Amino acid sequence: MTVPEARDAQRPPPVQDAVTATPIDHPDRAELMSAIASVRFTRFERRGAAADLDAAIRAGQEAVGETPPGHPDRAENLMFLGSCLGMRFELARAAADLDAAIRAGQEAIAATRPGDPHCSGYLAALCAALFTRFEQTRDVVDLDAAIRAGLAALAVAPEGHPDRIIYKFLVDHAESARSDRIGPLAETDVAP
Repeated sequence: MTVPEARDAQRPPPVQDAVTATPIDHPDRAELMSAIASVRFTRFERRGAAADLDAAIRAGQEAVGETPPGHPDRAENLMFLGSCLGMRFELARAAADLDAAIRAGQEAIAATRPGDPHCSGYLAALCAALFTRFEQTRDVVDLDAAIRAGLAALAVAPEGHPDRIIYKFLVDHAESARSDRIGPLAETDVAP
């Protein structure tokens, strides 16, 4: 064996090769698929190739499918998938992608453990996605759900959280749209 061959033999295989070599029922497979999704999304961000975004979504779907309910990574995998789907909606304007992004966000929030520091971000992302769908469909149900999600994000984000101003902006923007359209949301309707 030559020195370059020895070096290559010591290098870990690319992530895709690791997935191919990993049995379908291996407990680390979801983590590997999540890594592939992240790598492909990063590549999409750098190169702008839709094929990379599609590959990130496929890998993200597989990661979610292989992450059982109750697993501590399930919410994060769902949220990442939702973000990828939301990005594809922004590019292609396919309503099915936005709907799937919202479902993934709702599932992520349902899978979030109490006290998870990411919960406020998940709620804010859901608020933004629901508001985007409202802008497309003009369905007030989505607008009201966006407001509730934004208010919930503010409620769980501790004082001094660096993103509170963003959450407040999302809520204010959605409430302004609602007031312009049909009036403010009733106090009894704001519970998340």
